[in-house]
Amino acid sequence: MLSMYAKPKTLMILIASIVLPVHQTAAENSDFSPYVNASGAISFPGDFRINMTHLGSWYVPEGEASGFHDVYTESESVLHYRKHGEFPDGATVVKELRHAKSDDYTTGVMSVMPPLK
Repeated sequence: MLSMYAKPKTLMILIASIVLPVHQTAAENSDFSPYVNASGAISFPGDFRINMTHLGSWYVPEGEASGFHDVYTESESVLHYRKHGEFPDGATVVKELRHAKSDDYTTGVMSVMPPLK
């Protein structure tokens, strides 16, 4: 059974296509991202499924990265992308990978998230 409460492995990626003066890094710019502190450490956005916009999903049936892949970003970043055709500097993208199990069922081959333990 699929569950939105599963504990998936999640990867967070910060889009760092920032244009700053050579002497200033993204970590030194306090306006860069709420998820990057002054020393450059990246924190994970809590409740991203609730607070961020879902950009899309796909399923990879086999391999080391098999499972459901979901991508999220801030609503403001989506609006900026629609207006300008690119994500703003400091946009946050969360890529979630939820592992799945495929098996033969009476209705055919189906992939589901394993039950929580």
